[in-house]
Amino acid sequence: MKLNLFCIVTILLSVLTTPLTAQDKTVNSTAEKISTPIKKKDVFIKNTQDKTDFEGITPDIGILVEYISLDHQTANELLRKFTPKAADVTELRDELEQMIDNKKADLLETIWLWGRSGQRAKTESVREAIYATEYTSPEMPKNFDPPVISDPEENETSSNSDIQLTSAMPTAWEIRNVGTTLEFDPVLSSDHKLISISLAPEIVTQLEDRYFTREDFEKTAYGVEHISMPTFYAIKDTVQIEATPGKYNLLGIHTPSDDTSKRILVLLRADLISFE
Repeated sequence: MKLNLFCIVTILLSVLTTPLTAQDKTVNSTAEKISTPIKKKDVFIKNTQDKTDFEGITPDIGILVEYISLDHQTANELLRKFTPKAADVTELRDELEQMIDNKKADLLETIWLWGRSGQRAKTESVREAIYATEYTSPEMPKNFDPPVISDPEENETSSNSDIQLTSAMPTAWEIRNVGTTLEFDPVLSSDHKLISISLAPEIVTQLEDRYFTREDFEKTAYGVEHISMPTFYAIKDTVQIEATPGKYNLLGIHTPSDDTSKRILVLLRADLISFE
């Protein structure tokens, strides 16, 4: 009897003491979690003053495109000198800067655009040129009263050229942007040392109109029934290159429409934009 009572007391004590021990462990574990500081990830970096190497962020990209005009012979000499290293023509840009200062070259146009890696960016400085592209053919009027000729001699000298025709009427139009356009898609490498760029800078200039009469093409058609069509001149480079940030690249060379003795060099520089 005493043995059984001793067993019962032992079992009761073990049952009562076990939850208390587990509860103490839980409380202690919770206290340790509360006392341990929570580490937050630096997701939004508002101040990048101490991150000049862009650590932890992807910098934006700025694209600079320049058009420089100079005489053909000088352009040929510079190309033969610098085209083997067209991926870095910073020295060429320095020489062109001196030529511009000495009035031996002209800076025709400058285009700059800010973009983000992996996203397309575009800038335009244009005006819309609207012109007709399709016309109805001239016809004889349905209700036509020939002129009354009282003098028989005038009747003999008259010809079919005196017959009036309806004017050619435009039925379709097109719009051409005249000015400068730059569109590019940059992709920055993971180490920020190369920028893969797809871009298409373009300069469009509207030249004189062309006139088409019943006889032939005419330079001028004042007072004559005609159809006019505008002519355009475009300087465009469509390229895909790997550019090093901060260095100039030679994209192409073009001939101006108004002076074939000169050439236009197109230069590109891509920069990483800091948020300091």
